[in-house]
Amino acid sequence: MNKGYLALWILGFILLFLDLGIIVSLFKKGDERRQMIIWKSSTFTFGIVIGVLIIECISKLVVSAFNLTTATFDNGSSPFSFLTIIAIVYFISLKYNQKKLGD
Repeated sequence: MNKGYLALWILGFILLFLDLGIIVSLFKKGDERRQMIIWKSSTFTFGIVIGVLIIECISKLVVSAFNLTTATFDNGSSPFSFLTIIAIVYFISLKYNQKKLGD
């Protein structure tokens, strides 16, 4: 196993840890301020996800409407990479709201 594969495995475990952190933070009990922080972070992340999906749908409609070749507009995004972006956005939003609201 060379160093490139080892780095990918380490990155994969870090991203898996972030994904599991989302689930744990959603079900963790706490006071009202902590719940507000989690709700704000979740709402912001949901808004980002919906925005990305709308942009992706619009780009596919434009490609099909104008009969453009899909080779130049090939998204090629995998569900794992999409979930990773969601986890990173949620983590950054959670840390921002924790700092802003004082938890």
